[in-house]
Parts: sequence; structure tokens; C-alpha cells
Amino acid sequence: MKRGIAIGVICLLFPLALSGCGGKAPPTDTEEVVKNYIAAASSQNWQQAAGYLTGEALAAEGQNAKHVNDKPVTVTDEKLNTISQAENFALVDADITEMPGHDRRNYRFYLERKAGKWLIYKMEMAGPSLPARLKEGEIPDALSETLRAYVTSAVQGDWAKARQYLTGHALIQVQRQDVKNVRLRGSISGFQLTPVGTGDGYFLVRGSYTVVYPNQKPLKVDVMFTAADAAGVWKIVQVDRI
Repeated sequence: MKRGIAIGVICLLFPLALSGCGGKAPPTDTEEVVKNYIAAASSQNWQQAAGYLTGEALAAEGQNAKHVNDKPVTVTDEKLNTISQAENFALVDADITEMPGHDRRNYRFYLERKAGKWLIYKMEMAGPSLPARLKEGEIPDALSETLRAYVTSAVQGDWAKARQYLTGHALIQVQRQDVKNVRLRGSISGFQLTPVGTGDGYFLVRGSYTVVYPNQKPLKVDVMFTAADAAGVWKIVQVDRI
């Protein structure tokens, strides 16, 4: 199973281990609660992590406990943003980079204040947190190589290799579909990349290429790649046909 912070959503690959709500009382600030939960979950301190949970999130913890096989990870970068808040409710987005594996993932945390304490009652995977305004920029050579290698591997049916270039939302989609290696003998031609914009460690790139399979009509493909700088390595977090 792919390593990652244990997020308590059954359909994701970020399980929590079952434990009681022991340990220190959660702090009152919403982002601090999320930060503390991430620190506890990434180090697999499940008893402490459970102390920041309630409701659906805590229930999902028990459902996923038996699937935990991963080693602790190190969070090398963490960006938290409260996107909505009321007296007893808050939404916090988290953009997290983890090592080993150069993984960059986005989550949305739902919090409720109970008896003066902020607790997380729901967590889910989210799309990349792009800035409101992207800047112009040239596509880094390393990113171009990553995009070409991913497309080539996918077209050839080598998903074991293709997955190496994915992280976050894109990787979860492939894992959910349980895509198997199939020898397709496909090839690409006319591969072109056009920069769209960059910011906050993300890069949007428009890709155009033709896929050719034996005894089949060539297929023209246009896609939008969203790539992320994950601890110095470019990885693809989203691929959309356009």
C-alpha cells in the first residue's frame, strides 16, 4: 500500500488505527488541531491522533485499523488554510508533502467545536490547491521528462511504471481502479507541451499527442496536466482530458 498520512476515509488509502480518545486535550484553534492531527497520524501515534477526532472520522478509524501496514512518514512541507468558519464549524484545507516517496497530497478537514474544543468529524481527499493567479513560466526540463515518461508508460500499459510519476488525487484514482499491467504495444507521436501557468509549487501544462496502437486508427489526445513539486521531484496530481 502506498505510504501516506492516515486519513480516516474508507475509500482512500490513508487508514487510522482504532484507539480511544486519550491524550492531551485538543487546542482550540482549528488549524492547530489539524496540524497536531497530521503530526500524530504521520508518526503513527494513533492514540494521540484519535484525540482530535469525533463522529464519522473516529468511526472510520476503527473500520480501517486492520489495513495499516505503512511505516511512519515525515511531513516536509505543510500549508494549512481555513476556508470557512462559523462559531462552531470550520473547513480547513491542507497541502502536505511527505517523505519518503515524494508524495504531495491535499485534504479537506471538517471540524466542529464541542464543549469548547475543536474536533475533526470528517476528512476527505481534495484536488490541488492552486493559487488564485498563476504566473507565466517555462516548463522545467525535469517536468517535461516526467510528463512524457508517464504518457509513454500509460500508453504501453505499464502502469507499475506510470504510477511512479503520480501522486495525490491522480494516484488515488489509479489505485481505486486497480489498473493492471497490460501489454498494449502503444506508442505516441507529435508529443507537445505548452505551459499554462505556475504558482505555489504547481505547474499547469497543456499536452497534445497522438496515440497509435497496432491495427487501430490513430487517436488525437489533448489533456491538461496539473503537476506538483513534491520535495524537489515533479509529480502529476491531476490529468484531465480537454
